[in-house]
Amino acid sequence: MIIVARQRLHVGDLSGMLIEQGWPSLVIPAVAAEPQDYPVADGEFYRRAVGELLEPDRDSLQALEEIKLVVGSNIFAAQYQQI
Repeated sequence: MIIVARQRLHVGDLSGMLIEQGWPSLVIPAVAAEPQDYPVADGEFYRRAVGELLEPDRDSLQALEEIKLVVGSNIFAAQYQQI
């Protein structure tokens, strides 16, 4: 098994090329925009609620909102939400 952990930076980056070749991808946004279940073991899932932070011990919603204001919505969506 090979696991490649990366942040997407461009549609033509390594992650993009691997996804195009059929590799599965796991996208975890900094702030959950919708409820999502993530498999953690056979038959076990972690349910992430809307608004839940990826790293609440490190980031606050207020800090992320301030970053969004500084960098703009499009850059925030790409860098933090992986959209």
